[in-house]
Amino acid sequence: MEPLRSPYPQSPDQDGGLLTTSALAGRVGLRLAGDVDASNHDRLRGVLAALPADGSTAVHLELAGLDFIDLAGTREVMALTQSHPGLCLILHDPPESLRRILALLWPGTNVELRVNGTPAGGGGFTAHADQRPENSA
Repeated sequence: MEPLRSPYPQSPDQDGGLLTTSALAGRVGLRLAGDVDASNHDRLRGVLAALPADGSTAVHLELAGLDFIDLAGTREVMALTQSHPGLCLILHDPPESLRRILALLWPGTNVELRVNGTPAGGGGFTAHADQRPENSA
C-alpha cells in the first residue's frame, strides 16, 4: 500500500504525520511503520476498518517499525476489539510505549502481544474485549 500522508502542512520538527501501512502476506492484518498522531488518526481508522475482521478470525498488526503511537491512535487500534467481539487481536513487536498504554488503560482486553515471535507475558491482556478506560471518548 502507498504511504498515508498527513493533510496537515509539514513543519521542521515533525515528519508530517507519515504513516506507512502494508497488507500482511498469508494472514489477515497490517504492517504499520512510522508515527501515529493527530495528523493521521482518520487514515488509521480507515485502514483498520477495511480489515476483514468477522469476529471469528485473528487480526495481526506488525508494529516493529512503529516509532510512535499516541493515546488516540491506541484507541483506534483497540476499537477493533470493541466493534468485533470475539476477535483475536495480535500485536507483533509493539513499541514499549504502546505496551504501557495498554497495561494502564486496557488491562483486561483480549489482545495478545508477541515480541520476537514469542507471546509476551505480564500484561494481563486476556479478559473481555468490551472494556474501555473510564472517561474515554
